[in-house]
Amino acid sequence: MTEEQVKKAREDAEALIAPFMKEMHDRMVDFYMAGFTDCMREYVSEEDLSLVRLKKDAILQKRLDQSDFSTRLWNTLRAMDVYTLGDIIKHSQLEYMKYRNFGIVCLGELQRYARKYGYEIKEV
Repeated sequence: MTEEQVKKAREDAEALIAPFMKEMHDRMVDFYMAGFTDCMREYVSEEDLSLVRLKKDAILQKRLDQSDFSTRLWNTLRAMDVYTLGDIIKHSQLEYMKYRNFGIVCLGELQRYARKYGYEIKEV
């Protein structure tokens, strides 16, 4: 093989493997965000960690204005001064269940929303 053929083969291989490497990197970052910090630390750079922290902060600051919650759930959230995803996960399931007209259906709706972004509502 000539040097040019080797260079072309290397570029083709890199182009072929690049999407897989990006996906693997993104999954490692997702694992880190999910809390697998000890086993992933050596594979995730400090730059990625700072991006993850920014992404987590942005997610927690996500306003609920654009969410299509039921009216009953909206009323409870407003009564509890809950306006962001971060506010949602500060409260436990028991705290939500203490509010009038808030039941299992509303709790399920709220849990689905939190899980969509990788968070859970605390059980107490």
